[in-house]
Amino acid sequence: MLIRGSRVIRLQAGGYPAGLLPDSQYDSNSMTIEPGDLLVCVSDGVSEAMNCEEESWGEDPIIAIAIDAATRADEAAAVSERLVQGAHAFAAGAPQHDDMTVMVLRFTQ
Repeated sequence: MLIRGSRVIRLQAGGYPAGLLPDSQYDSNSMTIEPGDLLVCVSDGVSEAMNCEEESWGEDPIIAIAIDAATRADEAAAVSERLVQGAHAFAAGAPQHDDMTVMVLRFTQ
């Protein structure tokens, strides 16, 4: 997702998860990046982090952290750390069954 101020722009294109099937075809899109934009990419292991009650963390906390970080102009590394810490805090030690991958880019110029 791309966070522009308090606006969330979902970046969606069709296709299977990368690397799942050989010779997969993917759709593409393009957009203009503006100074201050925050690009937040997470694997499903982050949004689907499970707690002991088998509830998933979901996208809402990810969006809330990203919007807060965008409005405060946090650096990308700090946003990444907050997302990972948030998922782990929600899981509260429950075993996870997927990787948690986070990539955050802040556009400054």
